[in-house]
Amino acid sequence: MRAAISLLFLFGPMLLSMQAQMLRTPFELSEQLLLSPSERQFGEICLLSREKLADPIFPDRGRVEESELRDSAFVRFSSAYGDIRGDYLPYNGNNYSSLSFLSGGRINVRSYGILRGNASYSRGIHKHIGWNAVRNAEAYYPYLVSDSTGGDYHFEDYRIASNYTFRSGRLPLNVGLTYKGEIAYRLTDPRTTNTTGALELSAATSLSLPQKQTLLLSTAYLYHRQHITLYNWRPGQQDKYFVSYGFGQVDVGNSPIWFGISRMNYLSGWKIGSRLDNQRGGQLGLDYYGYYLNTEEQSSINLFALLYNRLRFYGQKHWSRLSLSFSADYALRQGIERIYEDYQPDDQYHIYDFRILAVRRWYLLNEFAAQLQAAYRILNQGKYLLQVNMGGDFYGSDETYRKHGHHVMNTVLRPFAGIVYDHLGAKCDYGLMLSAAYRFVPSQIFRVRTIQKEQLDYQLSFLPHAYRSREGVELRSSGYISMSIQGSHQLKIEVQFYGDLSRRKDGVSYGKEPGVVSHILSDPQAECTEGHSFGGGCNISYLF
Repeated sequence: MRAAISLLFLFGPMLLSMQAQMLRTPFELSEQLLLSPSERQFGEICLLSREKLADPIFPDRGRVEESELRDSAFVRFSSAYGDIRGDYLPYNGNNYSSLSFLSGGRINVRSYGILRGNASYSRGIHKHIGWNAVRNAEAYYPYLVSDSTGGDYHFEDYRIASNYTFRSGRLPLNVGLTYKGEIAYRLTDPRTTNTTGALELSAATSLSLPQKQTLLLSTAYLYHRQHITLYNWRPGQQDKYFVSYGFGQVDVGNSPIWFGISRMNYLSGWKIGSRLDNQRGGQLGLDYYGYYLNTEEQSSINLFALLYNRLRFYGQKHWSRLSLSFSADYALRQGIERIYEDYQPDDQYHIYDFRILAVRRWYLLNEFAAQLQAAYRILNQGKYLLQVNMGGDFYGSDETYRKHGHHVMNTVLRPFAGIVYDHLGAKCDYGLMLSAAYRFVPSQIFRVRTIQKEQLDYQLSFLPHAYRSREGVELRSSGYISMSIQGSHQLKIEVQFYGDLSRRKDGVSYGKEPGVVSHILSDPQAECTEGHSFGGGCNISYLF
């Protein structure tokens, strides 16, 4: 029963990623050690092998009660690299590299329960980020801060997490805490410093129901904060900075010498999960995510807010050799704009203040995602497992701004197939995975009016639309080997690779001159509509 708590959000064996292509949320930032968009891209159509569905680092072989597991600790060294050619998301950049070190362990606290914990340190660089100074921009989209210079972000990432599993009477409980901090900076003017912190508290339990069914419940609260500053160090440097609120609409400021801007992003989030399991191999789950973002500008006013709600319904069914699974997601982002006026309540002492004149809710982004797949075990003889998967996923987004009639829409279909092989030996385990998908765009709309002289609709709206409108072949592969050393010690090495060949869908073009031009991402004539991406990673872990 206790093991089920720690595996609350995991599916059964051999499933594909269900998060597909939806925009990132702050919950992902605290749940996963994914340091770049390329690592997340690997997981989109990556089959999960038997190794990956037990302990995050090493599997616990067989069905063993957690109270019987020995105390253990692990260390892991990881590296990753990714590169994109052709269309890409300007706010994420197109080249990534990182190194990280993770250490953790598990302790049986006598007869009271199980205590787990881990801590990590990572550093890396994200290159060629343009028209965005906000880290993890999709979590705050469309309310970004940008400048006309761009550059490379160096970052350091710190994480610590722990959870405690115990029983209260006959009721199993799990409580957890996760903290993530990041410092990111840029070494070109305007010098950008970005400090992010996120704290998540969680709790989970499970209930035994009639007919050998189990109901798993969880809840979590997230507090997330980000501080952004941009300052010029070089004498005589002149820059523009842009506060965006969707479809390239911006408030523009010109920076004199030694001038900078700053912003605070405050976010509170909540998550509720439920899943019903039965011993005949069936699962049904329903999750809800939500968060509320508030921005604070350097003038101490809260110009923007964002309300995010998401529902996820999923399930699966297992037979002796066949497995079927599905998922469906719907997310809604509603933007909130506050209109202020400044006034002088006291003429004698020259005191100025701000007051809200109006609140607008004109921005909406609807996202839809669904996936259906079947898995068939060709070989399943204890130590050997060979399985093939087939299916497809769908992603759709519909972005509107009521006042000016802006409308951007994408739909993507992606049939996929994959194969997984696992071998469990006396002293050595190994496995291989290969999956492939073809991505195509059935429909797309890009209709954004020019309503400002200095509008970033090309950089912040069209280029992301073009990236999502790419078509082509995607490949993912990975392999691992796990060896027993000195009795209970284990060494595990895992490698991953991904790549794709794509081109922009016919008919997707900007068709006019951008309203703002700088040395980066400002010339539609220089666009490369055909491209590729590739990347990989390596994890070396030791359990003792």
